[in-house]
Amino acid sequence: MKYFSGSIEGKTISDFQKYDVTIKNFKDRLEFVMSVLNDDEGNIHAFITTYFSNYFNSSPNQSGYLSEQDIVCKTLEGLGTYLINSKDIDSNRKIKYRFWKSKKEFQKYKESKNVNTSSLTQSMGLSEDDGVEVIDLFFNPDDKNYRMDDKQRIFKKDINEITELKSLQDGIDLVRDESFIRSVEKRIDSITPTINNKEDIMALKKIRSNVTNYVDSWAKEMELNQVLIKEAIKRPIRFRNTSFSNAKEVSGGPLDLEEVNVVKALIVNCGKIDMTKGVESEAYLLASEFYDIIASMDDIKDEEMNLIKLFQNGLDRADIEKDFGIKQYKQTRIIDRVSKKVVRDYLKKKSSF
Repeated sequence: MKYFSGSIEGKTISDFQKYDVTIKNFKDRLEFVMSVLNDDEGNIHAFITTYFSNYFNSSPNQSGYLSEQDIVCKTLEGLGTYLINSKDIDSNRKIKYRFWKSKKEFQKYKESKNVNTSSLTQSMGLSEDDGVEVIDLFFNPDDKNYRMDDKQRIFKKDINEITELKSLQDGIDLVRDESFIRSVEKRIDSITPTINNKEDIMALKKIRSNVTNYVDSWAKEMELNQVLIKEAIKRPIRFRNTSFSNAKEVSGGPLDLEEVNVVKALIVNCGKIDMTKGVESEAYLLASEFYDIIASMDDIKDEEMNLIKLFQNGLDRADIEKDFGIKQYKQTRIIDRVSKKVVRDYLKKKSSF
C-alpha cells in the first residue's frame, strides 16, 4: 500500500478518513462527505487536487502502485462506499466501467465484437447480455487540468483597434477622475434639500457617503465589459494549464449579494471583516448590506441566526463542530438555506428601487 504522509494546505490523508455512522440517509451522508472533502469556501480541498496533479502516477510501470493500492484512492473509495451503504438506497443496479486509452482502441474493440453502438450510446447505459450496465470512459495520460485564467488584460493596442473598447475606456477615465466624484457629490448635495420623502433622503445620503465606492464599481463593470467585448471579437485564449490549487476564475466585477456563492463565503468569513474601516472597505459595505437583510428577514430561524453569530464571532467550521456540536454537514445545510433567503430578499430590495 502506498501511503502518502505529506501535508497539503494544512491537511493530511487522515483528515479525510471520517465517517459518521449515526447518519442513515443518503442526502445527509452526501452533505457530510462534501463537508469532509471541501474547504471553507465550498471547493474541493487543495489536498485532493494537488495530490492527483503532482503525486499520483496515473500510468504506473510494473513496479508502480495501482489506484487500488493507493491510500488516497482507497480513502475516496471508502467515502463512496459510505454513501452507497445509506439505509434509504435500495438498488440492484450493476455497473461495469471500461477504461480505454483512446477512441481508436475503443473503435477497434467494437469492430472485433461487431458492436454498432457509439461510445455515447454505450455511456448512456445500454446493458450487455449479462444484465450489467456498461459505461465506457476514455483515459488520456496527457490530459491536464485546465482552468480559466485570470490574466486577461486590455492593452492599448486593443483599445485602438476596437471602437467599443475606446468608448468604454473614455468612460472609465472619466469616472475615475477626482473632479467627476466631486461633481456627483455636489449634485447630490444640491438636490437633497428639495426632497421631502425621508426614505429617499436616507438613500441619497447613503450614496453620498459611498460615492467613491460606487464610482469604482461602475469602472470595474466597464472594465469587465471591455474583456467580454475583446473575447467576443478577438477570441483570445482564456484557458491555461495550471494547478487547481492556485488557479482563479476571472473576477466578475464588484461583489454583491445576488450570487449564492458570494453570500456563502460572506457567512463563513464575516467574522474576519474589519467593520471599523467603515465605507473605505468594499467588504464593509457588503457585510453591512448582508446584516441589514438578516435583521429585516422575517423567516430566519433561531438555529440559522445562532450559526451566523458564531461565524461573526470569528469561529470557523471546525471550532463550531468541536465547541457547539454542530456537525459540518449540518452547517453546510444551514449556510445553503440562509444564502438562498438572503439572495431572495436582496433581489426584492433591489427591484424596489
